[in-house]
Parts: sequence; structure tokens; C-alpha cells
Amino acid sequence: MTLALQVENKASGSLDSGISASATSLTLKAGEGAEFPSASGDNYFYVTLQTAGGAWEVVKVTAKVSNTFTIERNVDSSTGAAQAFSADDIVSLRYCASVISDIVDELNDHADDHDSRFFTETEHINTSVGAADAGKPIKLDSGGFIDDSMINEAGINHSNITDDESEKHRLIADSGTATTELWSASKLSKLAEGQIFRSLFEYKDADEIYVGSGQYVVNGKHAGWLSQLTSQISSPSINTTYYLYLDYSEITTDVEITATELVWSTTAPGAYDHSKRGCYNGDDLCIFSVRTDGSGNILKFHHNGERYVELDQDIELYASAYPNTDWSTQVTFTVPAFCAKAMATFDTLPDGSAASYSSYYRQGASTGSGHRVGRGGSYGGDVRVENSVNKAEVFIDTNSQIDIKVDVADVNSKMAVYQNGWFLPVGM
Repeated sequence: MTLALQVENKASGSLDSGISASATSLTLKAGEGAEFPSASGDNYFYVTLQTAGGAWEVVKVTAKVSNTFTIERNVDSSTGAAQAFSADDIVSLRYCASVISDIVDELNDHADDHDSRFFTETEHINTSVGAADAGKPIKLDSGGFIDDSMINEAGINHSNITDDESEKHRLIADSGTATTELWSASKLSKLAEGQIFRSLFEYKDADEIYVGSGQYVVNGKHAGWLSQLTSQISSPSINTTYYLYLDYSEITTDVEITATELVWSTTAPGAYDHSKRGCYNGDDLCIFSVRTDGSGNILKFHHNGERYVELDQDIELYASAYPNTDWSTQVTFTVPAFCAKAMATFDTLPDGSAASYSSYYRQGASTGSGHRVGRGGSYGGDVRVENSVNKAEVFIDTNSQIDIKVDVADVNSKMAVYQNGWFLPVGM
């Protein structure tokens, strides 16, 4: 909004010659016109004419050329009628009733206008928003959320929303309560490819586990659920690793999934797919895995929604024995095929008069010097024989193996390795 009314501080002059009551122009003394604002086109200003005796009249200046003003007479009904003024009478720019009245009228005329820097009630945050809209504020509702009037759901490409913290999403309505209507207007935006709200997995019984509420993107389809599901392995085999998948063919985007879309398979997923951002078997996304024991029962485990899955009971991988000193002793972990990291306990077990020695591990595919995980034996001529037990996160190779060794060739220098649990990979 731009005002046509022009103002200036301390603008004053005097008439170069007198004017009659009907005159429509006046002339100031030489050079005094420059003290006043410009007036042309729609721009104008008001001046007050005043005689030596104190009589006055307000006129509207609609044009100014140097020292000559084009005027409209007696705009404030100053004295009831226009009057004559003499040479040297004062001409000054003062605040008058017409100035205030014009400002108020101008504001009222534009009360419903909106600056282009702001969204209007009918504008929406959608694909038409561009660089010109940068920095515009938005309207919030009483709960502090974006008001529904600001959102045009049809204009938002949810699959292209990024930069969210992948493991902190919640499926909620505006009221903060759970809803089975996923991702519609006023609900949480969909996740980007590869982002997840990981389920909490819990052991239930010999052939079932609980799968807590979660949200995943399965090869472009959005799969989410807001209740704890139960998933069962049909007639599980002994000593077998089972993989839990979200069945791509059964998923309908924007419809809450049920246990039907959760399927078990003994087929391991492929390596991490960087384009799909997950571990897949075909189009099915792997989200968890369990192992059965010699009786065909699921091994008990513990999980708190993070990446680590701990077994209820350790698995002995390498019995108390004397490993070689040249990295030729391998230990194979009982973990899912996708697993790249496990939790292990290393027990350094000197036997009898074992000399002082250290035990080491390295990833099976490594050629490095490895990491010390224990120390044992007798020290400083002391007949005492000490051992150490250390727990460590270890990286395993694609064959689920690590190499171990001791640094002293002594049949009494022994160690044992136990598996405590394993870690879910990225995207799972």
C-alpha cells in the first residue's frame, strides 16, 4: 500500500503575489517551492494560507511546478468560504483535519489487502509455492499445528519429504491420539524412502513373536500399523534362521497393515540395496529375524526397539581350547545373513602353568593386526594364574566369521568365545 498524500517537515514559504478568493493557483517567492513535497499524478499535499491578521484557509495542492502550486480551495471549510490573500502572506505545510482523514480513509480502503510477503487465507502450502514465498509466515491453529486452511493435501508429494529423523516418527492425529487412518489430511506426513519407525519385537512363545507398531517404506509403498501384531512361523524347522518380511504384493498404500502382510521365510535377503534403502528379497522388505533351536523352538531374545537384539542365553561358539598364533583359527557366529556386527564375550582361560599371553580378534576378512580382547597366565614368576572375561561388539565378515589368536604358543593358553546377541543393519 502506497499513500498518495505527501508530507514534509518544516515546509514553509510566502506568497510572491496576492491571490483572489477564486484563484486556483498560487506562486511562492523564488526558491521556496523546493521546501515542499512533489505533487503530480495522484500525489498531493495540503498547505495552510495565513494572513498577517491571523485569517487562514487550507488548500489542496494537486500539482507543483517549481514555485507555482495548482490548488483546490477551502478543503477544510476553514472560514466557510475561500478568501483573498496578499503578497507575503504565509504558506506552510501543517497537519490538518484533511491529512488525518485521508490517512484513515486510505487504511480502510486497503484493510482487506495482503502484502505479497504473506500467505492469504486462500493460499496453501503446496507444489505451487516457490522461491518468491520464502520467509512467509504460516497460520497455526490453537494447538500450535499448521492450520488446516493452510494445507492443500493434493499438492503435497509426501514421498519427496526428507530430512526427518528416521526413528522418531509417530502416527498421530491432530488431537495426539492414535488413528487407523494413515497419512491423510491433518495426519503425519509419509516417510521418505529408507526412513523407518522401527517396531519393538518381542518373544511370545515357541513359534510366535510380537511385532509392535511401526512404519516402513517398502519399495515405494508406505506400510504402517498402530497396534501390536502377532506373527507366527508355521511348523518351524530345527536350527533354522527365519526372516520376517513385509509382503510388497499385499501392501496397499495408506491402508493400515495387519499380520497378513507379515510373512516368514528361510530365504535370506540380499545385501543392503542402496536404491531401495533396505535389505530385500525381491520386492519384500526384511524387518527382523529369529533362530530356532534343536527342538524347532524360537530362541528367546530381548529387544527394546533399537538396533541391538540380545539372546536370552549365550551361544558357545568356541569351546575352551588353544587357538593358533597366526590368525588361522576361525569362529562362526549364529546370526542372520544380513548381520555385520554381533556382541560377543571373550573368556581368556589359562590352564595350569600357562605363560603370560594375550588373546586377539579381528574381522574374518581383515588383514590387520586385530584387537586385544583378553589377557591371562602367570606373571612375574608368581604361581598365580589369572584369566579375563571381556564383552565386545565385533564386526563379522560375510561368512559371519571372525579370526582369533593368542600371542604365545603354549598349549595351556586357552580361550572361549560366546555369542550374546546381534545388531540390525541400517534400514531395518
